[in-house]
Amino acid sequence: MPHVQSLLSAGHAELNGQIGSFYAATLTAALTLDVTYPNVCKFDPGGAHRNVTLDAVAKAAGVTRRIINSADAAENLVVLNAAADTIGTINQNDQGEFYCDGATWVLICITVIALS
Repeated sequence: MPHVQSLLSAGHAELNGQIGSFYAATLTAALTLDVTYPNVCKFDPGGAHRNVTLDAVAKAAGVTRRIINSADAAENLVVLNAAADTIGTINQNDQGEFYCDGATWVLICITVIALS
């Protein structure tokens, strides 16, 4: 399985995520992450602000996620928990680190990055 796949226009490809692997996609709608996604994801919001919902807390204890916004314009990724609460907003050319402590998702940091 290649480490980089793209979302299909009708949805997204089924993934067999592995810790240490990487996933990149252009989003066409909101996206909910689950255990099939790797810990590092790079998303282009695809022309609009997009919501990215993190895994359900019950299945994510101890999980860290890095989400990278590779937008080519001022498009944000709004990161939510399963209850639809905003945890953080990742602007163009930023990345966010999130950690699940078993009770809740926590924003560790949002940092500016240089993408090539």
